[in-house]
Amino acid sequence: APDGGFDTWWPREHMRLATRLAPMPAGQLAQLRRDSTVRIAIAVDDASATLAVRSGEPWIAFLMGSTGPADVRTLVELTSLGAQTLRLEASIPSTPLLLSTEVHVSSRPTLSLRERRGVTPPPTLREMGARSVALSTPLFLTLPKAVMNAPTDADSALAFLAGTMSFSRNVSLPVYWESYGFAASDTVDVRVRVVRDEPSGAARRVGALVGVIRERRDSIAVSWREPDARRGTAVGIASKPVLSRAIQLNVQQLPVGTYRLSLELRRIDGVSAHSEQQFSLRD
Repeated sequence: APDGGFDTWWPREHMRLATRLAPMPAGQLAQLRRDSTVRIAIAVDDASATLAVRSGEPWIAFLMGSTGPADVRTLVELTSLGAQTLRLEASIPSTPLLLSTEVHVSSRPTLSLRERRGVTPPPTLREMGARSVALSTPLFLTLPKAVMNAPTDADSALAFLAGTMSFSRNVSLPVYWESYGFAASDTVDVRVRVVRDEPSGAARRVGALVGVIRERRDSIAVSWREPDARRGTAVGIASKPVLSRAIQLNVQQLPVGTYRLSLELRRIDGVSAHSEQQFSLRD
């Protein structure tokens, strides 16, 4: 692996390219554990906007994976039409690799878009210990108006994966996640928290305590106890129990800013798992 590890590796080009490379927004990366692989998906809003793609104009996107100079693979290739959310999905081994999302338009041969990131996938289900438990990171979704409730199955969740981590606070925020190692019959307490993730948020709370400024609501918390068949869906994977869950968060009372969504599952015997994801709210 390159010095510093894959999570900090951002290779530079050392050759003269035929096209100019422009940066593409990072979007959102999803990683879901499966039996012997990790199911990954990348979604990017307006991925082709920099290329000024016209309505109905075709463009092609690639998701490339590499573990070194001698190993560069095309994980998925997709042709799309017009400006829309780009979603690419593949199954990969649980080994560190460099992911490269690339977009090309034949009518603009001198410009291409690319976004690279180093990824260290989580262990697969078979690689987890017999008593181990874990959570996926929360996945933020964008639902069409015809879909009223956040889906609790992975296929639908990835089909609606949001291509940004910035959301309007004027609409509900659908979130999907999975638990690994918790049985469907386990008694577990589920806690979902949204907390302000800015230094100004802490300063505001301190100021409110001493009466300098007025306190604002900048966090929410939701909790419930399971088993609750209304809340989740079992995923048919034999080596370890996998349960999927979804919730729609009402964030209208939260001010604009950066937040952290925190998930925790705690079994009645004290065994717990935690995951979190940063996002931002806008008007």
